[in-house]
Amino acid sequence: MGWQPGQHDNQSAAPNPFRDSRLASFGKDGEWDGQRPSAVTAAVLEDVSGPGWRCPGASRDEMLGMLRQAQALESWASAVKLGVLRSVVRDDDEPLPGGGYHGDLPEGWTKSLTHEVALALAVPVVSADKMMWAAWDLQARLPGIGGLLAAGELTYAKAKVVHEVFLLLSDEDAASAEALVLPELAGKTYGQVKRLAEQAAITGPVRPRPAHRPGPGGTRPRLCQSPASSTRTRLPSPATPAWTSSVLRPTSTC
Repeated sequence: MGWQPGQHDNQSAAPNPFRDSRLASFGKDGEWDGQRPSAVTAAVLEDVSGPGWRCPGASRDEMLGMLRQAQALESWASAVKLGVLRSVVRDDDEPLPGGGYHGDLPEGWTKSLTHEVALALAVPVVSADKMMWAAWDLQARLPGIGGLLAAGELTYAKAKVVHEVFLLLSDEDAASAEALVLPELAGKTYGQVKRLAEQAAITGPVRPRPAHRPGPGGTRPRLCQSPASSTRTRLPSPATPAWTSSVLRPTSTC
């Protein structure tokens, strides 16, 4: 005898014993869909994803919502790391020569601090220095971009490329450019974010950036160097592709 209508209806309607009831909240327009990331989000996501993150009982829509939240948490964790870096800079409290403070942030730090950060994060010193300037910029000059990162609406890579594109802009121009792009960035790909930032960077006049701030590519220009430390390579600026690499050579006066 073949299948009869309604024969297995009770079986198909039986609840999945492995399904977490909170999974529905990760579906489209659910309670956790688009929720601002936090440690609480991470704890719930760990619970509902189950052993090995196999997501037992979750629908495709719910798994995609969990995926979005996982990415938002990654952005939030990056914002936490940058925030701690800023605290380390405040604790160092050693602005660069010719610099001062931008709010409560010193405009620079000692080389020894950069080496400490590089050692703590197991990254090259150059990478640590660039990361520290990104942390500085995303509060001092681009707080809106930093806010999108903390809210999980931008990945660190996207926030970083905006920071890099705006490096040559003065504080005033950077603020104007940020205001132009902020409403447009959510939901954009990395390439789209970079193009929007580049367009905003050339919208208004470019005023010179203070000499003690990072130069193109995140490196700091020479302030006052002895011949022993006279040669510095300035990297191409991401904001101006036509910028050519230059070498800062020693001068007889400072």
